[in-house]
Amino acid sequence: MVKSKVENQPLFDGNDKLFKFYLQDCKLYFEYGVGLSTSWVFENSNAKIIAVDTDKEWISHVDNRVDNLRVKLVWVNLGDLTKWGRPNSYKYRNNFIDYVSGVWNFKSQADVILIDGRFRVACFLYSLIHSKKDSIIIFDDYFNRSWYHIVEDVIPLHDKCGRQAIFKVPETYNKDLAQDLLSKFLYVFD
Repeated sequence: MVKSKVENQPLFDGNDKLFKFYLQDCKLYFEYGVGLSTSWVFENSNAKIIAVDTDKEWISHVDNRVDNLRVKLVWVNLGDLTKWGRPNSYKYRNNFIDYVSGVWNFKSQADVILIDGRFRVACFLYSLIHSKKDSIIIFDDYFNRSWYHIVEDVIPLHDKCGRQAIFKVPETYNKDLAQDLLSKFLYVFD
């Protein structure tokens, strides 16, 4: 494990115990929404990191801090943005799938996936469909946003830590339902 000067820095308003636990043995980490967690994983693990975001300037800022061959940050152009990288319109809607699939375009399956950006339900479902069994999906801001809970129609909650829901990819689940919901949530910004 890589040691860092920010090893004890709190993430997710201090709701980071399980996030840090699951990253201990992670070899490949996917992240929707680049930020402090990206830097933390880079500085405190040996995991390869693939992350996607909508804000090109923010990606450049983080990329300058984590410039390394084991980090791949993907920018998807969704046009003009509001706060937290939220698209201002549907003008670039044909690119929404590029965001949702962005971390999966490298023909690898992650051990841990963090859902903490745009299109969260769609990103969760796409990740579930493409993940290997026993991968961990961490869904941030889950418990204070009840509209995200529809994903429990597909797989059950595995664990929780404050605002984060932890899901473990099962061997079997209703893939038809997952695909159906994915098509319905692809255009939902949050």
